[in-house]
Formats: sequence, C-alpha cells, structure tokens
Amino acid sequence: MTVGSVSQPRFTLYLDETGEPGLVNIDPVYPVLCLCGCIIEDEAYRSAVIPALDGLKTEWFGTAQLTLHYSEIMKRSGPYVIFRDPARLYTFELGLAALIQRLPLVILAASIHKTEYRQQYGVAEPAGPSLPLDLYLLAVDFVIERLTGFLEQQRGIASAIVVEARGKRENRLLAQHYAERLKSGTQFYSSERFNVLPRALSLKSKADRVAGLEVADLLAPPIATRTLRADAEQKPLWQAIKPKIWLRGDDRPGGVGLKTFPSSIGRAIMQAPSKSANGP
Repeated sequence: MTVGSVSQPRFTLYLDETGEPGLVNIDPVYPVLCLCGCIIEDEAYRSAVIPALDGLKTEWFGTAQLTLHYSEIMKRSGPYVIFRDPARLYTFELGLAALIQRLPLVILAASIHKTEYRQQYGVAEPAGPSLPLDLYLLAVDFVIERLTGFLEQQRGIASAIVVEARGKRENRLLAQHYAERLKSGTQFYSSERFNVLPRALSLKSKADRVAGLEVADLLAPPIATRTLRADAEQKPLWQAIKPKIWLRGDDRPGGVGLKTFPSSIGRAIMQAPSKSANGP
C-alpha cells in the first residue's frame, strides 16, 4: 500500500452480499445480487462501532458472543425465535435503525437486477469488454471504484478491505480478480488511482464475529429490497441507511455510493422523498 502521511485518515471497508450471483435459476421474488460495504475509520471502529453492536446484542440476546445474520433473523429460529412475534421484530428493527443512525460509517453498495441483466446480456457474455462475467466480481468493481472516489474526497487511504469469505474457489477467483484490478485498473479508474487501496483483501468468515461484516450483512437486504421495490422507501431501516450512503456531490459518473445495474436508478432512489415508517 502507498504509505501516507501521519495525518491521513485510515479507513476499512467491510463487504458482505445478499442474493446469489447465478443467472440461470433466478428467484422471481428476489432477483438481485447486492454487495454492501461499510466504510469505517479505524479508530472509530474500535471505540464506537464494536461497543455499540455488542451493546445491541447484549440488550436483545443477553450476550455479545453471537453473530448477527440477517437471513437467520428472518428464519426466526435459534436465538431469533423471539422474533416470531412481529411486534418484537419491528421493535428490534427500530433499535437497529437507531443504531445505524448513530454509527460513524459511510455506506457503498452495488445492486444488480439479475432478470434485467439476463434480458439485456444473456448468461454467456459480460455486459462490456472490460467487465467480468461473474456478477459478484462485477459488483466488486463497482464498489472499489466508489471506495476510491470516497478516499480521494477524504484524502485518506484504506488500511484494509475485509470481505465475507464464501467458498475456496470463489475466494481464489476474488483474490485474482482484485489483484488484476490493482494492476490494470477498470474502465473508469486507472491502476494509479487504486494506490489508495490495500494490496490484498482480508477474507473472514461469520465465525470470526467481525462487527463490520455483521453490520454489512444486516444492511445489504434492505438496500437490495429498496432497489427492487419503491414501497420499501418507507421502511425504518432504509430510512436510517439512506443518509449514510456516500454522495460525492456532483453529477460525474460514480459519484453516487449506490450503484444499480443494468438500470441506473441509484441517484433517483437517493433523491426519492422520504415517507413515514409503518408499524408491524
């Protein structure tokens, strides 16, 4: 990594996904792959994010020694059986939304609508000559471009990119793809601009109980749902997420921290009027 001055802020990006990258058997109810990233300054992560998340877990489950996982919460089994009561689940979501509002984090996300993608590009060809065919890797490209834009804006560097591990093959392909992007850049970002990024990714599993990954896991599904349905605008968790999504403040490409593909509706979603939250 390029060595910065002592005064340069140092950030870590925590990345997790929701949905599957495959294009053959698409779930008609959830036809999306969304990669969510949380950018957190390293000191704030230690002093604020970890204690706050541990406090939420202890308040609800009596211990901080468990990993919050959105899909498990929605199954309402194990420690999450208490959420079979819709009112308790809604109260938890309100508490989580309040927590997100307080946390010192910035959100990046790439949401790919798989049905639209398949209709436009099929399943055997990438969306462009410089883009990967694998949708997960495509989402990674979108996110690291926006991370670089954020770091340039903040005059900071990324001390780490922590990614939720998947399988051995997937992890290997991700590491190779990331290394190639650092070497050759992307369509819009040169390799020189990626000098603010770490030279390798850090892969962690759910069992590692990484607070930043837990937060990314909890935020990815509400973001994905909002990119699929306009009525999700009113949800309390989305209303907490929306102001945290990075905006560079201009109309140049890549200046919105929410990338939607193939449809470029990210900026429109960010400009949508807010609504009141509904009860359970």
